[in-house]
Amino acid sequence: MNNKEWFTIRDVAIHLKLSRSHPYSLIKKGQLAATRGLKNEILVHESEIKRLEDKWRPDLWAEKVKEVISVDELAYLAGFFEGEGSVTISPRMPFMPNIKVSVGNTQLLPLERFHNIFGGVIRPEKNRPNRRPFYVWVLNGFYVLRLSPLLPFLTFKKEQLKNAITQLGQSHWRKPPCPKVTSIRQVNCPICNRMVAVNCLSRHRNLHTNPFLPEIIKLWEQGVSIRKIGRTFNRSHSNIKDILVSNGKIVNV
Repeated sequence: MNNKEWFTIRDVAIHLKLSRSHPYSLIKKGQLAATRGLKNEILVHESEIKRLEDKWRPDLWAEKVKEVISVDELAYLAGFFEGEGSVTISPRMPFMPNIKVSVGNTQLLPLERFHNIFGGVIRPEKNRPNRRPFYVWVLNGFYVLRLSPLLPFLTFKKEQLKNAITQLGQSHWRKPPCPKVTSIRQVNCPICNRMVAVNCLSRHRNLHTNPFLPEIIKLWEQGVSIRKIGRTFNRSHSNIKDILVSNGKIVNV
């Protein structure tokens, strides 16, 4: 960031890779302290942004780890992860993969070293009768980016972890905009002679074959409102409106 102490909400959102409205929600929840400037604009101090970097920018957090943790410590953790760790990638959504890294062992001390350096949680395994206690350290989501300092020391699991980090880097922390639809092919409905989109044709035909169609039209001709008709047949306001419009009735809402 620039060499200044106070930043606008726009600068905070860009630096933390959040949406424009997300910092406002953090301020409302009390998770981000802010003040008013001379022009009545909301300003955030640099110390507050650095405090949130550990949570919202794990890629910057990984650079700090290289400066604090020794090479021998990183090599030890990489070797332990090589033997006891696992990387799971689930295609939950194309823009937001579900990635989990876990390390399991009966000894709690090495797992605490992972927890103290990279964060995450340590969970005990249940339903293990007549066995020693087993613990699992888990790191989920974008916090997996914190493990990037281990890549130079890995061999067998290097490709797995590198693939996970690459997918997280391509998702850019939030959902990309939907592609803009330029044209939708339309066809002519043979019943009401209206132009209907191809992907909505089956739904449009159901409006003509509704079993309550005569009763709906009768109530509408009697002056009953659309909302009362919808409550009578347990249907939404928009569905009753579509039925009346598709069957040539003039609807004034």
